[in-house]
Amino acid sequence: MNVSMQFLGTEQVQRKLTPDTYLPSVRDLLRDASIYATREAQREAGRDLGAIAQSIGAVVTPMSVTVSSRHPGAVAAEFGRRAGTPPPPASALRDWAARHGLSGLEFVLARAIGQRGIKGRFFMRRARERLQQIEMPRLLSKAASEIERKWNS
Repeated sequence: MNVSMQFLGTEQVQRKLTPDTYLPSVRDLLRDASIYATREAQREAGRDLGAIAQSIGAVVTPMSVTVSSRHPGAVAAEFGRRAGTPPPPASALRDWAARHGLSGLEFVLARAIGQRGIKGRFFMRRARERLQQIEMPRLLSKAASEIERKWNS
């Protein structure tokens, strides 16, 4: 069985659907998504001095958004550490221990982290989930309305 299809009017659609029709709306959607995801991740990560939260930022390109942290402890804070992994260096815990009244116990803390591990906070994962479930439907609807308005003008 052979099926043949002919689409009428595709030339008109191609002439009308130019990057000027949709790119500004997509750019706004990505910018707004990056702001929302960054804010959510910072809110969830904010603990102790907030260094991880302050290091979270976004890079927006014409067709993508990347939200990340450049803090060296962000990966461990996000995913945690499994029990039995090598402990962090005791020197890395010095400032934290001093702020929490545990000066001199850095080695004990590091050993406990190595033996027991630490739970992940999953602040980036939660930010992504909230973006997908809560904010993206609104942003997509807004972008679609803007594109439709430009299409009809």
